[in-house]
Amino acid sequence: MAVELTEAGLEARRKYMREWQKKNREKKRDMENRRWNKIGEQMEAEEAAKKGEKQEGTSTGGASDE
Repeated sequence: MAVELTEAGLEARRKYMREWQKKNREKKRDMENRRWNKIGEQMEAEEAAKKGEKQEGTSTGGASDE
């Protein structure tokens, strides 16, 4: 009887640990995705700012040539 309870307890613990690891992996993946999304947004903003500066420079440059 004691062995069965121990086996059942071990199986319950294994199941709990699998679920915990699964949740932990998902949590880490979500955090990593958010981090990369934030980096991507920053890069896009920097590129847009650079394009904005270039467009302003060319439009003013063209106007000064005329």
